[in-house]
Formats: sequence, C-alpha cells, structure tokens
Amino acid sequence: MLSRISLHCLENYVNFGLIRVDFGNFGKSHPNPVDILPTLPHFFYEYAGMKINVSHIHFHVEGYKQLGWALPLTDYENFKTKNITNNLDFKESLCDFAKEINLIEEFIFPTLKLFQ
Repeated sequence: MLSRISLHCLENYVNFGLIRVDFGNFGKSHPNPVDILPTLPHFFYEYAGMKINVSHIHFHVEGYKQLGWALPLTDYENFKTKNITNNLDFKESLCDFAKEINLIEEFIFPTLKLFQ
C-alpha cells in the first residue's frame, strides 16, 4: 500500500514550487503560517495557524516560504479527488492536477497498477 503521493508543479528555471498536492498520512502535520500578510488571499484566512494532517494542497503565496500555505483537500472544491485508494483514484488525481495547473496536453494512461 502507498503511504504518500505528491504531485508538484515547479517553475522551470529556478525550481520554485508553485503548487503541490499531498495525499496520505505523513505522520506529521503541515503547519500554516500564523501571520496574515496583505498578499494572502482571503480564502486562506481561516486556515492561518492551522496544522493540517490530512491530504492537502499547497500553494505559493508571495511573501511566505515556498509552498508554505496549504488547505485540506476536503475544503478545496476545485480538486475533486480527495484521497487515493485505488488505480482509478490515482488517474483521476492526475487529471485533477492537470486541470488545476491548466495543462492542455492529454494524458495517455498505460496499464498502471499501483494498488493490488
């Protein structure tokens, strides 16, 4: 059984994280920053200082450390896959991620068996 899957989108030239989705229980929580800077979008406010220990999505926010802010996937409506428990979930998570980053290339899925 897989315990962790991460999907990343990095800026090409400086390897700077723009968005990341983490599925699984990592044994530790992700702490969001406590401080609210003027650059923080309003939908993050209620998550300030929150420790997230479930599947979540990270975002780059200007003025904070790289991918320092995260939301639980259960609270993020734009990403329909909330957990990965089988091969279909994994494929759907890739499609959700592609949509989130506006990827226009179509995925071709070979036979892929991550789960028994």
